[in-house]
Amino acid sequence: MPIWGSSSALKGDRDGMSALWIPELNLPIAELLPSDYVQSQAVRLDIYARAARCRTDDELEELQDETQRRFGPLPPAASNFFAIATLRMSCRECGIMPLLT
Repeated sequence: MPIWGSSSALKGDRDGMSALWIPELNLPIAELLPSDYVQSQAVRLDIYARAARCRTDDELEELQDETQRRFGPLPPAASNFFAIATLRMSCRECGIMPLLT
């Protein structure tokens, strides 16, 4: 199977499964928020879940802005997290299932 899919197939999803589908990214950087930046594990998990539900750049940017307001300037690892979330969203829009390095 090729690493790209049909975005029209995802748009035609009648069961809502594309909303649950998260592209697999195999990148050489971590996509985690540092525990010394967001100390509460429950809050980190909530941010991960909210990022996964974002469907537009504006939604993700709003989450990033909220995170910065609550916890201060993003450290490099947190910036990586949001950059990867943006990449994952783009992959979903294009129907790319795995993105391997």
